[in-house]
Amino acid sequence: MANMTCNIDTGVCEVNLDFDISNHTYVAPVVKDRVLIEYFTDPLCSACFIFEPVVEELLELYGSKIDFRVVMGGLMPSNDFSEEERKAMAKSIVATGERFNMGMSGKAMLEDPVSSSYPASLAYFAVKMQDEAKALIYLRRLREAIYLEELDISKEAVLKDLALELDLDIDRFMLDFYAPETLALLEADIAYTIMNGVAGFPSIVIYDLNGKSVIVRSYNDIKIYMDALAKSLVYPDEKAPYTSDNVLVSTNYQSEREIMEKMNIYDSKIVHNAFDNNDKIMKLVVSDKNYYRLKAGERNEI
Repeated sequence: MANMTCNIDTGVCEVNLDFDISNHTYVAPVVKDRVLIEYFTDPLCSACFIFEPVVEELLELYGSKIDFRVVMGGLMPSNDFSEEERKAMAKSIVATGERFNMGMSGKAMLEDPVSSSYPASLAYFAVKMQDEAKALIYLRRLREAIYLEELDISKEAVLKDLALELDLDIDRFMLDFYAPETLALLEADIAYTIMNGVAGFPSIVIYDLNGKSVIVRSYNDIKIYMDALAKSLVYPDEKAPYTSDNVLVSTNYQSEREIMEKMNIYDSKIVHNAFDNNDKIMKLVVSDKNYYRLKAGERNEI
């Protein structure tokens, strides 16, 4: 069973996966004409929620120049933890959010606790089968659902409601969610995680055009990844500046910290003045940290 507490100093959720890989064969990643980035993660990884702004910026700056693959690690097959262990998890989740200035709630680990991370992982694959870009949005929404909205993302109804936000074919989503082929994809990813010796989430592996790799673990500033990509002669695209008019464009919540970083501002009052009394925007406060999200009718089409 995985260790569900995270190191708040390094931003890593340590894992020790108990999974039979005897029926799986290691297949090395194929690097073609672009650098490959593999992101090892899990919907229940609280440190990975903190890492979301880095992933978003990586894709914004390099999305046209890299191949990016999410690998689901199977962090929690089942919730066999004791009450004391779940309390420790909840405390770790809250502390991790405080450490990195993105509030998180651990309530979903305490009251009617989430039973497994497998259903959410399967739902991610089901979305990906329809739209790979929406799958990344969905992955973040899964984490928002559990750590901001205190929803149980092991429940089918919750997973279905989150998929409905993305204007997907829900009948197909449910068929893919329960398909044996989808479970096979998850099991292959878990086996691949173990075979690669990944011992913590989030982990990023960068493969250059010669197939050589470097692994970076934990929450890190974007500069570490930019430096690693520069060694492979991959440089960022120019990006348009963010303003209060375009910083909230997706279905996802944005933390006050993210908004300030994107807009390159240092006074939180600017955020409050722009968003707090805006009838087009929802505000959510989690562990004394602010999150903002456009109301459904105001969001741009995905």
